[in-house]
Amino acid sequence: PGESDLDIAGLRLESASGAMSPFILPADTTVKGAGFFVIGQSNDSTLNGDAGVRLEWTAGSVPLATPDSVRLVLPTLLSDGGTLVVSRLAWGGLNSFLADGGLAPDGGVDVGASVQPPENVLVRAESRFTCERAMGFGPPPQIGTPGSPNEQCFPYVLTEIPVDFEDITAGNTGLVPGTSGFLDEGFDLLIPPFPYFGQTYTNLRVVTTGWVSVVPTTSTSLSNKSIPTAFAPFGTIAPFWDDLADNTNVPTSNVYVARRAGVTIVEWFRLEHFFANDDMTFEVKLFDNGVIEFHYGTMISGSTLNYANGNSATRWIEDPGGTQALAISVNQPVVRPNTAFRYTPRSLVTTP
Repeated sequence: PGESDLDIAGLRLESASGAMSPFILPADTTVKGAGFFVIGQSNDSTLNGDAGVRLEWTAGSVPLATPDSVRLVLPTLLSDGGTLVVSRLAWGGLNSFLADGGLAPDGGVDVGASVQPPENVLVRAESRFTCERAMGFGPPPQIGTPGSPNEQCFPYVLTEIPVDFEDITAGNTGLVPGTSGFLDEGFDLLIPPFPYFGQTYTNLRVVTTGWVSVVPTTSTSLSNKSIPTAFAPFGTIAPFWDDLADNTNVPTSNVYVARRAGVTIVEWFRLEHFFANDDMTFEVKLFDNGVIEFHYGTMISGSTLNYANGNSATRWIEDPGGTQALAISVNQPVVRPNTAFRYTPRSLVTTP
């Protein structure tokens, strides 16, 4: 309302489809001037996501139809037999037909849509990311968290963290022997047990083109995936998957592996995109508890193609079946030096 209080007692709240029992707003139901009044199925903050519900709508447990609308109407019919609708919230998609015969007005809500950004989960073509939702409110029990962030359910939580790059080249020998140019080469290593997507692995495939995998493969793919596919490699952990090679102007340009307390580190040191004279250094840290971190050091492009900014690189972790991946970026010019990201298994995340 405006600056004046608005008495809405006696108005009827109903669903246009009739799926939910109408509810007459009781006496002394007033919306304060320049304020709002929340009506819900429970005024218990632990059940409604702390949405500030002031009045319970005893609407029963019948689910709302799709498309539908909830509307506030005068309980008395007009002289022509019609109903005066004071306010209405509609959903089912813009321009969807409602059960009352009308159209969802501009501002209608698409079923399943959200005003919050979704997880950046990529899936195979013609597939969609689905998972079991657990958070809810009620009674009756309903999936959702009104007034709270959307529930996310990919097995890992992605966050940006302060960079903690650890150079492991000193006193270490690169995986690729010699100092002549190399292209796509792969190496199979034994590592301490590493949990990944609920399974434990002791083998690590390290590939010079900016990715590793715990899933056995002979692949040394230099062609980065933009979405998961049915073709190997699978289960890729890719801090910077691109057509990389050593920089022959830098004798120590190579891929290095080291073991530190509780963590296996793989560092791609001063590599370039093939024939682009870049200077790119980055690493992945695989912690024994399943946490994964990507750290970026110097990321300098050596040509106007600007490969070091990630415009042709994939940064993600992919499930062992190669069906879904949680991406930081794919073929986007957003890579910055001295940055870092962490993938934390959801089982290790403490919910406040």
